[in-house]
Amino acid sequence: DIGANAGVYSLVAAKKITSAGKIIAIEPNPLMVERFKTNLRFNNKEDLVDIIESGVADKAGEFELAIDAKNMGSSSIINDYGGEKIKIKCYPLLELIENRTGKIDILKIDVEGADALVMNAFLSTAPKHLFPRYIMIETPENLDVESFGYQIRIKLEQNTIYELKTQ
Repeated sequence: DIGANAGVYSLVAAKKITSAGKIIAIEPNPLMVERFKTNLRFNNKEDLVDIIESGVADKAGEFELAIDAKNMGSSSIINDYGGEKIKIKCYPLLELIENRTGKIDILKIDVEGADALVMNAFLSTAPKHLFPRYIMIETPENLDVESFGYQIRIKLEQNTIYELKTQ
């Protein structure tokens, strides 16, 4: 769950997986991380979710995270919302997850304008066994997952779900 916010998608997934499964959630906004942890405690799902308090980008480095004053859950390293800005450390997605899992069933990403930047870097460098079976993304503009073997499975009003073609 990349750009996990307060954990809505992670909580839905946590209700569906068995104890053998694990959710990796990445969220850089400290306020949202605290809300997410509260939501996990309230739903008794802390053991199923590993929260990584970090940003995600195409390369490692320190970035400025702009937080939307009108929507605290909306923050970006690409867009300037005119609100508070905090310094965060960002890492490539592969660097954050490669030692935490051997397989990804579904990857949800919503990183406010940096989706293509993150996913193109990930799919260009990740070993094939880490390619998610499904990718759910809010803004697929400039994202060329088809060239990595994905096809559109479902197109919803706000999200597109891609499925990895089987050979």
